[in-house]
Amino acid sequence: MTKTGTVVKDGDVTTSTTAGETVYRDGDKATTVNTSGITIENGDKTVSLTNNGLDNGGNKIVNVARGENDTDAVNVAQLNDEVGKAKNNCNC
Repeated sequence: MTKTGTVVKDGDVTTSTTAGETVYRDGDKATTVNTSGITIENGDKTVSLTNNGLDNGGNKIVNVARGENDTDAVNVAQLNDEVGKAKNNCNC
């Protein structure tokens, strides 16, 4: 333990905690939790959910339920269904 925080090492894994932040690091992988949110680094991709919003690091968002309310997101199946209905009802 240091005056500025705690550092625990177990082989290649390091956990460090300071006031307002905890970092778990294993090689090029790290997870940081602080008062702004959570950031996950996995090699060349970083995913963060912070007070600035979600940055999914270029990854797909999967297993999305069907949206029901005006402010819900839609999934591709819902979008394809509605596009199909529009094509079938078009007198083009």
